[in-house]
Amino acid sequence: MPQRVTNDYRTQKAVNGGLKNLFARWPSYDATALIKSYLSLAKNSDDKKAMLTEFQGTPNTSVASYISDQLALMDTGIPLGNTTFTAMDGREVNLEKLRGKVVLVHAWSLAVGSTSRAHADLLDIYKAYHGKGLEIIGISTAVAKNKDLVLAFIEDKKIPWPEGFEGKGLRQNTMVKAYGLGLDEGGNSPTMLLIDKNGKAALVPAGQSPEPEINRLLKQKRPTRFNCHPS
Repeated sequence: MPQRVTNDYRTQKAVNGGLKNLFARWPSYDATALIKSYLSLAKNSDDKKAMLTEFQGTPNTSVASYISDQLALMDTGIPLGNTTFTAMDGREVNLEKLRGKVVLVHAWSLAVGSTSRAHADLLDIYKAYHGKGLEIIGISTAVAKNKDLVLAFIEDKKIPWPEGFEGKGLRQNTMVKAYGLGLDEGGNSPTMLLIDKNGKAALVPAGQSPEPEINRLLKQKRPTRFNCHPS
């Protein structure tokens, strides 16, 4: 059984047909890695959703479960309400006042080895899209005794966006809990949340760059009225 999408498939139509046949032939085989590889070809969230929908009803139990979870993640908006907090540098952050912009919320921990790389990637995204209407909000999940380490990290990386800090750790962080975010070294838990111009939020799947979705959301027309709850 192949483990990834290969060059044997020349078009998306051929990929669809080939994968459907494979999944039907081996219904009990764990083909999660294969469907993930296929979905990496998606250009944006709409494209990904269409690709997922194409495989609904597959007899392969692992793929069916993965598709169900992914569609639920994409379809579930998060009611954010009027979330306000004071950032570590004293800035007042109010999501209600950011309506009409695209907002990326990023939860992070100094204990996770990929933190530096993730911030480097986000800095590139911020430089490319901030002038077009993107805002980033960080959420540090460090405990109170590590506050100075967090401040030093922010200064060292020259992070320009506001960073929330409660000093309660991951499990007790109110924003992380409210948004369904998590952190793990294996990259299995979403650490980012994207809020569109209407205030509708959706988790960014773990391991996926938010850039294509940011680019798509920035092209949305600015709404005349804002709704913080999913439609």
